[in-house]
Amino acid sequence: MRFQKSYKYLFLLTILIALLAFLPGNTAVTAQTGSTTYYVDATGGNDGNAGTSPSNAWQSIYKVNNSEFNPGDSILFKRGEMWRERLMFSSSGNSNNPITFGAYGTGNKPLLLGSVERNDASDWVNEGGNIWSTIDLRDGNELLSNPSFSTDTDGWYFSVGGNANANIYRDTEIYDSAPAGVRIDCTSNVPGDGQSWLFVSSGGLHIEEDTWYVLSFKAKGSSEFDVHTINLLKGDAPHNYYSIKYRPVIGYFQISTEWKMVNVYFLADIMANDGQILLDFQNLPGGESVYIDTLSFQKCGRTPLYADVGNLIFNNEESVGVRVDFMKDLDAQGEFWFDSDTGQIKMYSTNNPADHYSDIECALGSTVYRDLWDEESIIYIMADYITVENLDLRYAGVDGIRCEEVGNVIIRGCDISYIGGSFIYSTEYIDFDFGPRTGYLRYGNGITFWENAHDCTVEGCKIREVYDEGITNQGQATNNQYNLYYRNNLIWNCERSFNIWDNPESSKMSNIYVEGNVCIGAGFGWGHKQRPDPHGSHLGFFESTAKGENIIVRNNVFYEAAYCAFFCDWRDDSLAGLMLDNNYYYQKSGEMVVFNWHTKYPVEQFSKYQSQKGYDLHSIIGDKEAVQEAARAMTREEDLDLLNELFRRTDTLEATKNEGVTIWEPYSPREALFILIGAVIGIGAVITGVIIFIRRRRKA
Repeated sequence: MRFQKSYKYLFLLTILIALLAFLPGNTAVTAQTGSTTYYVDATGGNDGNAGTSPSNAWQSIYKVNNSEFNPGDSILFKRGEMWRERLMFSSSGNSNNPITFGAYGTGNKPLLLGSVERNDASDWVNEGGNIWSTIDLRDGNELLSNPSFSTDTDGWYFSVGGNANANIYRDTEIYDSAPAGVRIDCTSNVPGDGQSWLFVSSGGLHIEEDTWYVLSFKAKGSSEFDVHTINLLKGDAPHNYYSIKYRPVIGYFQISTEWKMVNVYFLADIMANDGQILLDFQNLPGGESVYIDTLSFQKCGRTPLYADVGNLIFNNEESVGVRVDFMKDLDAQGEFWFDSDTGQIKMYSTNNPADHYSDIECALGSTVYRDLWDEESIIYIMADYITVENLDLRYAGVDGIRCEEVGNVIIRGCDISYIGGSFIYSTEYIDFDFGPRTGYLRYGNGITFWENAHDCTVEGCKIREVYDEGITNQGQATNNQYNLYYRNNLIWNCERSFNIWDNPESSKMSNIYVEGNVCIGAGFGWGHKQRPDPHGSHLGFFESTAKGENIIVRNNVFYEAAYCAFFCDWRDDSLAGLMLDNNYYYQKSGEMVVFNWHTKYPVEQFSKYQSQKGYDLHSIIGDKEAVQEAARAMTREEDLDLLNELFRRTDTLEATKNEGVTIWEPYSPREALFILIGAVIGIGAVITGVIIFIRRRRKA
């Protein structure tokens, strides 16, 4: 009887706990797991709240990024709300309790934008000749005590030591703006030896948490050199960082022999009264001088263009901007150039851009973060056992979601669009293997798994309008990628729907599955005609030297591509582990499959490809209706109208898919040989001419 009575109380207690778990406003977990659900509401939330109920929600992603989470926790964003912030997290779940980032409420998926707007006429200033520039966002309240050196060098501190020897002066002869500037003469230095320092700093700055600031200055040198670093730090030891620093330029600032304006942006992550700006000139060569003037440190009125702008999206995706490599190339409506020194857009427009377009989204991309190059994806995952679901990600200059060194990450039911276009580096040279490579290389993927990714899944996502790949796994250092599943996704208007590769030879890829995906219009997106290297392929398996095992591509639909459905230039070790079958292909004309650039199988030779390569032996090709029906069978009912519209639109665009575009291909070995011979002959002719000219001058 005593046992039965205890059992009865235990039963009643269990029911009570279950009921409490479902009470309104309570956390959506029990004491058994210890996990918590956090809510984020951009309109009705407050970062001072506990965040553990919809009525007590947090407001910002900044709060999420600066919080730690435990296995089993969920962070839910309110549907119908929008955030212009990047989501970065490093807290890991475990095998039984992943950490989930998702949605709550009703309506549209939570919208995370990697962009800032420039929609007001006051955002732009006319520079003449139909060139408009985004304005400086300083609020007018100067925080530096002596920015123009009007009272000698008061308020500025100079430190020199190690293997460096230098002096600082107030300069009333060489300056940018009256009454003076400052000059540093370096008598001796060993740049890059790690033992030299040349610091100029100004302290006592009041900063506020989660607030943007901009340091502006002009500088020139007696010769060219790089500024090592610029930081916002605690004034006294320990000199902790007081901000997240952003420079809208890849690499160091280069000091030239002409005055040049530089902007550096800081997002303060603390409230303090002892902030210090520090400029590090340790790379100043011995015997040279640097001149600094027109300094300013002010709060930004709103989020600046703190990173490279990869793309402009006009009028709610009605059209996009066209990025040019140099400001001198601006000569048509909507063309733009990004000034990486100042963080300003220069756009060609016949009138104020804000009057010409009703909405201008500036997709922010790669930047320098505390002196390290940072990808700045909308979601950046550096943790294991993470689930991301039911979010809408748009307008990033680089990746929508980037995962580095991760395991057991699930990305499910997310929408990702208008991604990429950020600058990575210039390619102004002639390569005898690949031909002329001029201009600037841009990049950006919908979802990227970078090195040592394993046991990850991307499923049920809609990915569109991406500069590079819709989904990709990649690597450059020795790593192991395995158990990756890409299934049941709808992908359209990406330059490549998928790209799978890994390097070097010591790396390994295994158990990678591309299954049940519907891919439409590869190369039909906004980036294709802006690229220096247009391709347009659904399967873009570019050079991979890693060993590949059990890489499966089956039961997918590949419908129309600008170049080909399947491109591959993997090495034999990777090819040995590749299997394709039971796929559905439709291409009205042109190449269907290309290996190593120069082995091509057009539509009418698909059977030859099957017999020679042994792939796709049971796949269906060419029957348009059969391919469309297969796609409909793979697609959720709520997306069927969208799917049919994509087929209609793609068929319409097919006739002009490569209009004005030459598909980039490297030279064949024979072509490269002829170019090399021609170059040698040309160089020889020039040398011969110079010798003859010198001899004749001597005779004369």
